[in-house]
Amino acid sequence: MSATARKLIRFVGGCGASAVFALAGCGGPSQSADQALNDRLREANTSRTQIARFSGTVTIDHAPPDLKPDESLMIMLYDPKNPPHSQQLPLSSRVTREGRFEFTTYTRGDGVPVGSYKVLFAAFKVNPYRGGSNSPDALKNLYNDPDTSQFNVEITEPGKTDWTFDLEIAGKDANTQPGEHAITRIVKR
Repeated sequence: MSATARKLIRFVGGCGASAVFALAGCGGPSQSADQALNDRLREANTSRTQIARFSGTVTIDHAPPDLKPDESLMIMLYDPKNPPHSQQLPLSSRVTREGRFEFTTYTRGDGVPVGSYKVLFAAFKVNPYRGGSNSPDALKNLYNDPDTSQFNVEITEPGKTDWTFDLEIAGKDANTQPGEHAITRIVKR
């Protein structure tokens, strides 16, 4: 075994000889995930956009979200210069029970297109059989309208993974009427 092959085995942590041959180019032609993505984008007649990481935590009244088991908290990025078509959800990600969120464009957690966004939040009951929801927003329609959003972000490369948003719900009027552009339901496509 050559010195180069031994170094590759140590590098891959003993994952097996097939990994070494693939890394060394002895396993025949293989395509990286990056190359496969570029091929798919080319087939779709589009190109990769510049993206930056966007992840962090959301709290409600300074604590992790305390949602019912059938509720889902969504964080959405609304681009006022390029608003989504009616019935289309803006860029979105689900928030975990621990309050974590992570946006994905091409590969898990890679982020979103760079730009300026209004950050929206809504919590809906989700139907596990039909998907989507049109239940009332559990956040009382306080954070689902781009016209009144208090959260504005400028996402630039390389991005950030420690964004924090605290939503104040306690003591607020119940179910404020949603505005004209408010996200009031999730539609499964």
